[in-house]
Amino acid sequence: MPTKREKNQSKATWNSIEDNHSARFPSNPDHSTPSPAAIPRLLRRQYSGNWRESFKDPSPVPTDRIVFPPASAHPDIQLAHSGLPAEMLDWLRQYFLAAVAAGNRIAPGEHIQVGWMLVEARSEADGSLALWEPDFSAMPIVWTRGVDRTAWALAQQLAVCDAFNTAPVFPSLRDGAVVSPGIAGTRDTFMMMREEPKGGNSGWQVKQLKDPAKQGAMLSLYEVALHTRAVLPYLALPPGAVVARTSVAVEIELGGKRLSSKDHKLLASLVQV
Repeated sequence: MPTKREKNQSKATWNSIEDNHSARFPSNPDHSTPSPAAIPRLLRRQYSGNWRESFKDPSPVPTDRIVFPPASAHPDIQLAHSGLPAEMLDWLRQYFLAAVAAGNRIAPGEHIQVGWMLVEARSEADGSLALWEPDFSAMPIVWTRGVDRTAWALAQQLAVCDAFNTAPVFPSLRDGAVVSPGIAGTRDTFMMMREEPKGGNSGWQVKQLKDPAKQGAMLSLYEVALHTRAVLPYLALPPGAVVARTSVAVEIELGGKRLSSKDHKLLASLVQV
């Protein structure tokens, strides 16, 4: 458990996130929690490989447009991307159409949760809204136009949950996680365990393998991902999950079931360099 000093440090970190990225979330749960059935299992598996490349600068070029029914009087939403599958684009389209049909309005500057990620709506010269996402380069968050990273993270996390036939339990990138003191040096080698989420605590604990430390500090999941991007595919696993990852292998245990990259194609794709 964090010491009193570490709790104070985590509070300061948390406040800095809130100060720099205040977000208003719609009250309708359908607007912030995507249904796992919305993306076909085949697409999730197909779209989960080469995850490292997805978080490099994708330089989005194509832009799809979500056009809302005239009666909603809602501005169009632009989705810049580097060539997402049609099924993924259709899921994003239906996600926002359903949100607006339920009575939600997306305003410029608003942050919307999609899976574990946040996207930000920004005004365009033609009156439409463009979606921007974190670029995973620094803290505070640097925003970049497009939805590639959001789509990749969603597909990876749903695919990992599918492997265990379990529904995802999405945290938010703003949620906290308890991490060991040497988190900056973990890179691709770590262990992560999830307890029940509570408030702004995701329930995740992330530590170096064979780390003897008994205490840890609280960081936002976004900060954890900046230190070690390799945690991303596993963040939607439910409480009780244990993940052990090295630079060449990963094993996950949940509910008495254990999967290893040694004999599981999806997990093997997540440790490829």
